[in-house]
Amino acid sequence: MKKYLKIGLIFIGLTLSIVTANSCLAASSIVDTSNPNYASGNYSLNDIRDYAVYIMKLILSLVGTISLIAFVYGGITFLTSAGSSSQVSKGVEILKAAVIGLIITFASVLIINLFFSGLGVTWNQTTGVVTSK
Repeated sequence: MKKYLKIGLIFIGLTLSIVTANSCLAASSIVDTSNPNYASGNYSLNDIRDYAVYIMKLILSLVGTISLIAFVYGGITFLTSAGSSSQVSKGVEILKAAVIGLIITFASVLIINLFFSGLGVTWNQTTGVVTSK
């Protein structure tokens, strides 16, 4: 039973990570070939900023997928413990680690937004639009 559970969780995790990565990568490439600066190599600080935002969005989507997998695995471990105190504590530790990971991730987003606001840049997290003040 545990073997099939682990195989199922791995399958779900891989499926979610592929779907998340494809949706993030399908939106745009990291290098905009339609940019007039692409041919001449004359990039500005704004272009580097846009790449940083793109990479941050990619990392956040992957962290979200990994945390979802950790929540599911920890919850299933907790629910299928059948009263075994070691399995219960293992499930609780996995859930605690997932929550701590999400807190660290959201704190890093707040720090990055604070850094961007100090530079006079606003970033809409839902649309990914970056504008200078």
